[in-house]
Amino acid sequence: MSHGITCLGEMLLRLSTQPGQRIEQSTSLQIFYGGAELNTAILLSRLGHRVGFASALPHNALGKGAMQNLAQHRIDTSHVILSGEKMGLYFTEVSPSIRPTEVIYDRSQSAFATVDPSLYDWGRMLQGTQWLHWSGITPAVSSRAAQVVNDAVTTAAKLGIPISADLNLRSKLWQYGVQPSQVMPALLSHCTSLIGDLDALEAYYGFRPRADGVEYILQAWNFLKKEIPSLQRLAMTKRSDENGALVYQATMIDGQGIYRSNAYHLYQVIDRIGSGDAFTAGIIHGALQKMSGQDCISFATACGVCKHSIAGDQPIMELSDIAGIQQRLSTGKIIR
Repeated sequence: MSHGITCLGEMLLRLSTQPGQRIEQSTSLQIFYGGAELNTAILLSRLGHRVGFASALPHNALGKGAMQNLAQHRIDTSHVILSGEKMGLYFTEVSPSIRPTEVIYDRSQSAFATVDPSLYDWGRMLQGTQWLHWSGITPAVSSRAAQVVNDAVTTAAKLGIPISADLNLRSKLWQYGVQPSQVMPALLSHCTSLIGDLDALEAYYGFRPRADGVEYILQAWNFLKKEIPSLQRLAMTKRSDENGALVYQATMIDGQGIYRSNAYHLYQVIDRIGSGDAFTAGIIHGALQKMSGQDCISFATACGVCKHSIAGDQPIMELSDIAGIQQRLSTGKIIR
């Protein structure tokens, strides 16, 4: 089956404490399905796109439950390999206060980490695809996962398919004997759209813009265009604390101009995990809908903001929710 968008990555089980509890004092954990590329795929599907998910899941009840979750969101699973017995896990200690949320990974030897890259026939899988999306988390999982990404992006580039990547640096995951800077530049060299932050840019390329305001994204763009001639757009989010509020704002550059969203002041955050994935989905949606640069960054930022109000990883929202976020900001009301 061909789809408009193919997302590549690992689907995970997230086991989460109640807000404010440490793992060592918890007697029960909430279960959510998640994963960066999966979260993006879900929102794109909910926005009306035909989406397929390429991954690997264990051939057991956990894998079956994950497949059912994908079907629930109308995501095609024909490119999910069933192999192995372990599903990737991660644990979160959710903190609603000054203590940051902590993440513990258990992804070693998972079905996706150990999958045979030759099982993916990318030439066939990408026929009819209009867009391929992946993130920097995936090649961090294992050398095999990095090979899967390499095979996917090189095939997509040969077919002329637009490719997006969320830079997504996860330092805890790079445990198989290589540094991110040894792997990521070659994989990113095929991209047409990048979403990310300054820390990832520095880890992958050793480059960090020395500027404030919108100048930082212009410096990043000028650097990346030399590394990635195919690059068409770069979007970055910034978060800061201001008088007890999380201030969320984003900027995008596309060679035609620099576009900045309004700043959202979030006085209550339910769960910020997955907000970047929702933002990424908004950028992809805007690009496919041929939105103007300003409309695209405004829409994507509202997607990211809305996710802060939803528990779990997945952006369970509709187009009306996103429009409502934008409308409430325009009326001057606080997003609570």
